[in-house]
Amino acid sequence: MYRATPASEYIPMDLLAVRRAIADIYLKRSHTAARLELPNHPVGRVAKLDRRVPPAIRCDGLDHLVEHISKQRRCAQCGKKVKQICLKCNVPLHRKYCFVAFHTPV
Repeated sequence: MYRATPASEYIPMDLLAVRRAIADIYLKRSHTAARLELPNHPVGRVAKLDRRVPPAIRCDGLDHLVEHISKQRRCAQCGKKVKQICLKCNVPLHRKYCFVAFHTPV
């Protein structure tokens, strides 16, 4: 970077000054990026749930049964390990807490 600067514009800088200059550049870029619009699609855990099971099936309230499985999988609601799945959705869920929350409309 310093070699690309012409000799007439070269300003001697110590390491701390170089780091500050780089930090200023990144901060100026982040301020312009923060002004951009937010995405129209949901982000985070809601987006993952929408990909797994369509809301029409997930929230219909019909034939959602819990079955015990031999291998542990990650709960779709909280992310902890669990050995139960919803048969209709084919999604691992905790029977007591996460099952109802997962099948409730957001």
